Amino acid sequence: MSKITNLIFKNATHYVTSGFGNRKIMNTKGGYTGSFHNGTDYGTNSVKLPQYAIENGTVMSCGTDKLGGKFIWVKYPRINVKMLHYHLSSVNCKTGQVVSKGTLLGYTGMSGKAAGIHLHLSIVDLATGEYLNPETFLYSEDTKSDNSNNSFFNGKVCYKRGDTHENIGKICYFFAEYFYGYFYKTKEEAHKVLDGNLFGPYLEKWVIKFQKRAKADGRYDDEIDGKFGPKTLKALQSYGFIY
Repeated sequence: MSKITNLIFKNATHYVTSGFGNRKIMNTKGGYTGSFHNGTDYGTNSVKLPQYAIENGTVMSCGTDKLGGKFIWVKYPRINVKMLHYHLSSVNCKTGQVVSKGTLLGYTGMSGKAAGIHLHLSIVDLATGEYLNPETFLYSEDTKSDNSNNSFFNGKVCYKRGDTHENIGKICYFFAEYFYGYFYKTKEEAHKVLDGNLFGPYLEKWVIKFQKRAKADGRYDDEIDGKFGPKTLKALQSYGFIY
């Protein structure tokens, strides 16, 4: 399989069922398909597997149409493409949502014109509008972005109560904007208790609450300790945090 789909399925078993390009017209429960296939179909042994974002991007649109059923378009600026996930059983993101590597997008299904549970994946070049073959698309991960997670901690193992850094301020802001409901009724109330770039007692409580939530969601597998380390950062990124 391609590197792209291994990332989408997090290496869960999948296989090509219909390739890119010209093919025979098929009759499905939703009607007849076209003779040109602008993507590649991937079977999953009839399992509704989760599908994930491959790197930092934005959900351009999601919804339902007659051809592909439940769908998601995700834009990936670094590699200058947008990707279409078709025939989903459920959509677990929303239009405009910022995603990062590992963000849950939805689950494989057979909505729309589909003969069985599978993912139809299309890749479109943003510069030319051309559809690209997912199986031959050359993808290279952003190692610079991966390494930047190390620099995020400014040489520390983690951030903890008493530490000061501008990246701590970014964490504080994100919690106050998106997770204020843990302790407060409004964003304004949440912002008032924060100490700028200082890792104070309120942020520590927030981190503990977040670690518990992320662990329950399957996005965090480390100790719940109120310290903000690489695994907590990765979990926060899966909810849309970008620094």
